[in-house]
This record gives sequence, structure tokens and C-alpha cells, in this order.
Amino acid sequence: LPLIVDVGTGSGAIALSLAQETGLAIMGTDMSAQALEVAARNRAAARLDDLVELRQVDLLMGVADGSLHLV
Repeated sequence: LPLIVDVGTGSGAIALSLAQETGLAIMGTDMSAQALEVAARNRAAARLDDLVELRQVDLLMGVADGSLHLV
């Protein structure tokens, strides 16, 4: 389960950078399917599929309370 979430991830730049620099699991959330498509392409190019989870949700919907260390 990711400890860090990038809300409104867009292209995934922040989530991917955090995952690459820290080796920690990151979740990127966005309401835009188009933005998540870009983020997924960037995630694949960076070979970070195992560390970065992408979800199409509004803000933190579906994320358990108390499960994150950084938003």
C-alpha cells in the first residue's frame, strides 16, 4: 500500500520523481482519464510500474483514513 499520494497527479511528474528518488510506493490520483493516460505512459517509460499506482478518483476517494504519511 502506498504511503505517499500525489493528488491531481496530471502527467505523474511528482509521483514518478518521488518513487525514483526514494524507492517508496506512491499513488497518483486524478479525475482526468487523459491525464492518467499520460501518467501511465510516463510511468512505463521510467520503468516504475511496480512502485507507482494510478487511480482515477476525486481527491482521496477510496483511500483509507490514516493510511498515508504524505499527501
